[in-house]
Amino acid sequence: MYPTPRTSHRLAELVEDPANRDSKTLIGALQAGCWTTPRLIDLLRHGAPDVARAAATCLGAMGGMSAAPALAEALRRPDAHLVRVAEHALWSVGFRAGGVEAQAELFEILCCGNDDGAEWFIERFSRLIRNYPVYGEAYHQRAMAHHARHDFLGALRDYRRAFHLNPYHFAARAGQGYCEWNLGRYRRAMWHFLAVRELHPRYEGVRQAIRQLRDLHHAALSSYPGLDGAGDSADALALG
Repeated sequence: MYPTPRTSHRLAELVEDPANRDSKTLIGALQAGCWTTPRLIDLLRHGAPDVARAAATCLGAMGGMSAAPALAEALRRPDAHLVRVAEHALWSVGFRAGGVEAQAELFEILCCGNDDGAEWFIERFSRLIRNYPVYGEAYHQRAMAHHARHDFLGALRDYRRAFHLNPYHFAARAGQGYCEWNLGRYRRAMWHFLAVRELHPRYEGVRQAIRQLRDLHHAALSSYPGLDGAGDSADALALG
């Protein structure tokens, strides 16, 4: 069912109301107005640009993983503002996916400090994962801690698990690409970066990474023509 202009206008007004700037207040207003996740998804997909942005904001405040496919679709829309809102909403949905207690524990760990590569930091994430083994964001955060220590194999394992649990986690997919790059596996790195570009065309850094890998490929061929097709270090990086 497509939303009516009147319905769309009510949602946009609700989100723009300064009284609803706080997420808890906004959630209360949405619940009072019977704005369910399916209704919000419908508005995100079929509403006018301002309405779609409002719907994405609301899904970011209260949506579950069932909203992730529609939010991921919005990442490919031409409206740059909508893309930013949808990206933020996907992060919020992913952080909530483990449940209230898991999210609270994750935030507690993240607030403890910024020494991402410290062993104690990784152990805290490992404890969280033992308690909530299907919480994708916990794996992603541990992956970044491994990455900061230049443990690219450890990071790669956790990025893979995070993406398996949340196939809309563009950052976890990009993380796999950067790990493969650092491990010298350029074909695999390119494959991941191209997949991220498909999922989130505006994701920061990915287009630059693709260009850099292509430049690396062309430089290798110029210096060592015999490497053409010789393996992963001089493979078909011009794909895409």
